[in-house]
Amino acid sequence: MTTPEPLDGLLVVDKSRGPTSHDVVNVARRALGTRAIGHTGTLDPMATGVLVLVVGEATKLVNALTASSKRYTATIRLGASTHTLDAEGEVDGTADVPALTLEDVRAAAAKFVGEIDQRVPNVSAIKVDGTSLYKRARRGQAIDAPTRRVRLDAIDIVAVRESELDIDLRCGSGFYVRSLARDLADSLGTLGHLTALRRVENGGYEAAQAVTFDALKEARNDEALRADVRARVVPLSTVCRGMPHVRLDEEGVTHARCGRAVALTHVTGELTSETMVAFDAAGTPVALVGSVGDALRVLRGFQAR
Repeated sequence: MTTPEPLDGLLVVDKSRGPTSHDVVNVARRALGTRAIGHTGTLDPMATGVLVLVVGEATKLVNALTASSKRYTATIRLGASTHTLDAEGEVDGTADVPALTLEDVRAAAAKFVGEIDQRVPNVSAIKVDGTSLYKRARRGQAIDAPTRRVRLDAIDIVAVRESELDIDLRCGSGFYVRSLARDLADSLGTLGHLTALRRVENGGYEAAQAVTFDALKEARNDEALRADVRARVVPLSTVCRGMPHVRLDEEGVTHARCGRAVALTHVTGELTSETMVAFDAAGTPVALVGSVGDALRVLRGFQAR
């Protein structure tokens, strides 16, 4: 196996049902020949769809990219709850399902649109007193799951069947569709859990541009397939151009490369309150920066390749 050239950028993977997000990262590390890989938002093992991987220097963009809007399609089974809030868990409650119309469900769902306080699932990676809730659940410990402020931008009820709902939604970071299934079912006077979940978009990246998880696995031991997957990586400069950005003159680049504050006299472009990417004159990303007074503060520098 030849030693691959350094790779910096973003790879969109269409995750299949079963593997964890960490499983996908591990396969990608072998397929791309680097350990410097992370992701911008976990998908549960049951879920499928868009998992955005960041590679090399792009791992420094995780926090900025994680905040992006996400779109999901899902199916909710009514009349039963599970301890995980999805089909992977054991049924821990049943209830009758009232006769529901499309208008009934749409009216109930509309109440969740906007910023809401959502109770996270008892089986999740959220930590309480330093321990993940799923670890507490495995130990049989009592769990008082916390609530978090999250955002649901839109929800469409696609279909209503006797004991199932198909939904399409857009939400912000940290939103649990499993929790929505529980809460929407409760508002309809019954119990519920997810039986299918697919992320179709994450921060503008869609399943149509993704490499499949099977193709990623095959690339681990096939040089031609490996080259194809590497070619699918969106370059760091392209990813950064989709973020708020400014340009630095030569002196500004020198300061930024050394981690020093950059006076605004060396900066061209519109400043925002968000994290920005600073480019040099050639369009190469130099650093992640933030605006502080009359200067830019370097948050993370990008390694020059």
